[in-house]
Amino acid sequence: VAMMTITGGHMLASEEKPFGTEGCRYAEPGIIDVLPIKMISGGSNALDAPASMIIDEWLAKNLFGKKDPLNKIVRVDGQRDVRVTGVFQNFPKGSTFGPGSVFNQIHLIESWAEYIAENPDLKTVEDRWDATPFQVFARLRDQADLASVSTQVIGLLNGHGRADHPEVDRKSTRL
Repeated sequence: VAMMTITGGHMLASEEKPFGTEGCRYAEPGIIDVLPIKMISGGSNALDAPASMIIDEWLAKNLFGKKDPLNKIVRVDGQRDVRVTGVFQNFPKGSTFGPGSVFNQIHLIESWAEYIAENPDLKTVEDRWDATPFQVFARLRDQADLASVSTQVIGLLNGHGRADHPEVDRKSTRL
């Protein structure tokens, strides 16, 4: 299980040139193992350090050309320096996070520690699930029973600031 913010945009600058892009998110380190992220360089611990980011091949090419982006510094929004600690394969076109998915595309993921450092007030709502700018992702075992998992998730929601007491839709197993 890992949390991730909704998609936003940043103005990025490398030694080559400035480049603006959407598809920027912050996520907990576990996101690399939860989502279908195929790392080309760096590993599953690439988001462990503050001021770290992983980028997709498309963004790596736009920021660094043919140079290896690993361990290079990217200036974000003209204010802070973040180290590239991993490069992942582009998400396929037509996938949830791929090109053409305006609100969900992912080209860059920065460390959760960086997000909290930039927004210290968010630390107070990190464990409240009633009104936050976070998405929660979970990877289930192949044989998981979705109805059972939905019931467990509902139980978790009710303990984290939710006053609406959501119910499981048994037909679709959607919350």
